[in-house]
Amino acid sequence: MAFGFMVTFVTGILFGVAPALRNARLDLPRLRQGTRQQTLGQGARSLQEILVVAEVVFAMLLLTSAGLVIRSFQNLQEVDLGFRSEGLLSLRLSLAPSIFPERAERVAFAERVLEGIRALPGIEAAGVTTDLPASTRPFTFLFTVEGHSSRPSDSPPMAQGRIISPGYLEAMGIRCLEGRTIATSDRADTSGVSVISAEMAHRYWPDENPLGRRLKRGGPDSENPWLTVVGIVDDVRDLGPGADIVPALYLPYTQQDFKVFSVVLRTSGDPLAFAPAARDQVRAVDRNQPVYQVATMEQLLSESLVKNRFSALLLGGLSLVVLFLAAGGIYGVISYIVSRRMREIGIRTALGATLRDVTLMVLRKGMGLVLLGLLFGRAGGIASTLWLSNLLYRIRPNDPLNLAMIALLLVVVALIAVYLPARKATRVDPMRVLRQE
Repeated sequence: MAFGFMVTFVTGILFGVAPALRNARLDLPRLRQGTRQQTLGQGARSLQEILVVAEVVFAMLLLTSAGLVIRSFQNLQEVDLGFRSEGLLSLRLSLAPSIFPERAERVAFAERVLEGIRALPGIEAAGVTTDLPASTRPFTFLFTVEGHSSRPSDSPPMAQGRIISPGYLEAMGIRCLEGRTIATSDRADTSGVSVISAEMAHRYWPDENPLGRRLKRGGPDSENPWLTVVGIVDDVRDLGPGADIVPALYLPYTQQDFKVFSVVLRTSGDPLAFAPAARDQVRAVDRNQPVYQVATMEQLLSESLVKNRFSALLLGGLSLVVLFLAAGGIYGVISYIVSRRMREIGIRTALGATLRDVTLMVLRKGMGLVLLGLLFGRAGGIASTLWLSNLLYRIRPNDPLNLAMIALLLVVVALIAVYLPARKATRVDPMRVLRQE
């Protein structure tokens, strides 16, 4: 605020002192010459024209950047995340080790909560997961594929892991492509199983069917148990719409350790309307268990895009301000130039110039400056938008459609700003002007 006040104050002084100093140099003989000498010097006219061109250039630069960021934000909202976000409600729970010291106790607690929630009217599916897409980052681990040998120079296979319960994939709307999903038959006393994503199957089993193959967490010498691949599901953008798809691994919560998890509900109506009933089901199992981060999946996705949304709103708002400033600047300068050329316009009209001739004369003057600004702005826009690359998604910094749309917008706004002084110039009474001379 202090910096903004200082800049505004200094700017006001500079632009106020400059004309005052210029007028202080006027002498009486020059004032006696009256309106005949009311013409701008070449230096003053050049400065005004430079200001008009500069305003158009800055408007072009900022509008081009804003257009790219806004279209990128629209592209992010249209990305297929691999699951259906509508109708989803999530509740976060953290089980204290002092109250639930054993994994079996934590599994029993989650199963009782899910049983009560699934019995509620309007609940289509429900499940448990340690990490929700686009809101929490799943754990990443090294794993070993049985029968696959790697060279020392190869990077170790990595995957993002998520511990889930039966019903989670169905509640999220994640499609099963082959095999099956996690089932109630996958218990702690049965063989270890896993479900992998399509990207993981393509990357580590490119020429074979991964169903029935085995993998384990850790390196080849790890003592972790082997897990049999029983299903392949669709890819999910775990880290948000703009993130790349990475291999993912789903493990049953009965065979893995967990303490913090989310309950996911697919509802038939407004998800938030089911929040009180879902809380009650948790309290029915343990009245002292806190529930936090109650939110719809739409809200969680919206929060994951907060950086992109803020950039779009900020640049969009600044662009509108600059657009209005440019339009006002063009109008003010052209109006001033027209007022200084009233004598010339009156003489031209008296000598036979038509209203069309006068209008075209003013339009050529104003639009010439605007087109020059667009030329410089286009060249600078391509270079300046390269710094936006980390904010852009599925759109190039030099997108021709974006440049064309911004240029067209500026031309339309400039035409309106120039036409108003041109229209005023056509109303000049040549006889009145000549009588003043």
